[in-house]
Amino acid sequence: MKISYKQFLISILLTLLSVCLIFSGILMSTEKTTYAADSGPTTVTLTANPSTIPYNAGTFTIDIRIETTRTGYLWGGINFYLSPLTDDGIVDTTVASYLSYEDSTITFDDGFKTFYTDSTTDYFDSSTNAGVRIATSNMNVTKGIDCSTVLNFRVPIKIDESIRVENLDHINLGIRSTKANSIGFLKAGATAVTDNASTTIVVNNTRLGIKIPSSDATLSGLEAGFGTDLQPITPTDNMTFTVTDPNLNNFNIRPTANDGATITIVNGTTTKPAPSGEITNVPLTGGRNEIKINMTAEDGTTKTYTLIVTMGIARLGALTVTPGTTHTDATKKGLDGAFDSEKFEYDAFIPRDRLSAKVQGAILTGYGVSNSIRVKVSGCSVVGATTVTSGNTININNITEGSTVTLTATAADGVTTKDYVVTFRLVNVNTAIDSLTAKGTSGTIYNNDSAKATENSVNYYFALDTETVFEASFVLTLSDPAASAQINGEAYSANKMYELETYTLTVTAEAGNKTEYKVMLTGPLALEINETAKMQFLMEEQVEEDGDTYFYRRTYAEKNWTHGIDDKDLERFVVGQIVPETSIQDFVSGFVQSQIPMIRLYDKDGTLLYNRGNPGDGLTESDLTDTEMYQITTGMYIEFGAGDTPLETIYCSVLGDVNGDGYVDTSDNITILSYIRRVLELNEVEYRLSAYITNNGNIDTSQAIEVLTIIRRIHSVEDHFYKPESN
Repeated sequence: MKISYKQFLISILLTLLSVCLIFSGILMSTEKTTYAADSGPTTVTLTANPSTIPYNAGTFTIDIRIETTRTGYLWGGINFYLSPLTDDGIVDTTVASYLSYEDSTITFDDGFKTFYTDSTTDYFDSSTNAGVRIATSNMNVTKGIDCSTVLNFRVPIKIDESIRVENLDHINLGIRSTKANSIGFLKAGATAVTDNASTTIVVNNTRLGIKIPSSDATLSGLEAGFGTDLQPITPTDNMTFTVTDPNLNNFNIRPTANDGATITIVNGTTTKPAPSGEITNVPLTGGRNEIKINMTAEDGTTKTYTLIVTMGIARLGALTVTPGTTHTDATKKGLDGAFDSEKFEYDAFIPRDRLSAKVQGAILTGYGVSNSIRVKVSGCSVVGATTVTSGNTININNITEGSTVTLTATAADGVTTKDYVVTFRLVNVNTAIDSLTAKGTSGTIYNNDSAKATENSVNYYFALDTETVFEASFVLTLSDPAASAQINGEAYSANKMYELETYTLTVTAEAGNKTEYKVMLTGPLALEINETAKMQFLMEEQVEEDGDTYFYRRTYAEKNWTHGIDDKDLERFVVGQIVPETSIQDFVSGFVQSQIPMIRLYDKDGTLLYNRGNPGDGLTESDLTDTEMYQITTGMYIEFGAGDTPLETIYCSVLGDVNGDGYVDTSDNITILSYIRRVLELNEVEYRLSAYITNNGNIDTSQAIEVLTIIRRIHSVEDHFYKPESN
């Protein structure tokens, strides 16, 4: 007949209980052994968890461990009762009526699961069979496992809280003796239990203490502080604690309950459990924190302690100083360096032209009391109240060098303070220039030509008109020795030489504000022809006579013009009366010697032939004297000036070279005739001036005929050079 699962378990428990009672006379925390001829002790160990519980603790567990020293056998069967016992070892049916369990909550280890496939258990009841019976069925070799395996299982048991009426302080649990306890073994190959009654069993009973629920909801101790450095606080209904560590997230509390009460801590909207005797982290929000410590005793009695935590640290969260200055481009103004709550002394730069400032301080959030700041000054004056609300502006006047303003923050505890001291440092804003001159390579000092400076829209104008090398240094004196100067972005040096160009002179005041000055450094105003040279600066003059229009060659000299200064808005500057087949070297030597380093000569196509005293692109020194390859032609031009931007451009006009090839030949005759017949135009003035050979007021056949006389060497070109007194 197949027994039920419950019957199986109860049978095992009763069997073990019976064995223990028979051989052990079970008492609390005692062990008794039954000896048999074929010894091989089998031990049943009971462990309650926890060992002491309050009446309303709910569920506790009994861990059962079965092991044997027997060898050569298989586990064959178990049949015993696990029951509550009196101190005399008798089943306590009264206590059993308050105990219960659910079969589904029993758990077995992996080894026992295989063995326990066909098993049964019975519930606690008030009959003489009270307890949990654990038994196995179908005990044969196919179900057995080797005895070297330890069998473990756990039975959760619930205590009904109505057991309080019994006023017990403990209960005993053990293997009951009123039923046969048995643990069977199988020999290899057997199909039924071959050894049972003679098995040696050692059983321990376990005592489970029962504690009456406490109504004590008080603290026995309280500690608070940062990290693990906690300070004791005497528990009272209302307590205070002042913190001095700015790490608000590292605040901890260690509450200790008197008698098992549970604890929760409430800080604002945050609620968290706080195990008694353990550290619980309670982050602060700064300022004043009202922390509630809620206690709940075992019987439900409650009590609340209030801990007020205040900040004992005074700090500013912001500090700015804004000078009362119009120099918005000043970089050295206000606080020297960034504000730091942990830095308490600052310098503040104030430009000397406005000795006032606006100071603004703000309490670090949560650190201040009433968000008020006290203000004290020395060597200056404060406008208005000496106590201001955090974030408001403090107006400071009459600032002097070294004067101070002190901002005092008060902590949330109303006692602790911290001073932030600002010392004013006056800085200059002067960017004026006392004097600026240019010193040429010859040592000549050139003063500013204010008229020319205005004309050229610059601040300073220097013309190096007596030098042989057109470079100069600047002699600069600033109004404020604390200021600095840069020229085109480089630090000013009295020893540095500068070429002819327009420069930006930047003066930076001590306060960092800047002023830019434009400085023009030039050479001679115009290119000058050597007194011994035959060539002249020419112009084309239009004359109305008797209703007719005539065009003549004229020289600047006869007009009393200074070339480059009073040019009468002519379309081009022209140097003419150049002899055909003139070499580059001879042409250049016709100008004032000191200006040659400022001359660049180009052909009609823009190829550089002569570069400030040196051969041009792809030319050699010998090319400069070669009149076959590189003679001067009509249409060539000069750029005059030491810098990249020329002061002026002058075009060349070779007399008789109307077609611009540098020679006077029949092609020039043809060019003149083509112009007369309107086949081509001589659009540029330098070409027309080259055709005014007879200078008779027009370009006509007489010019063409005269070209033929030059070709046939009847006349020379120089015979036709313009002489004002003869015209």
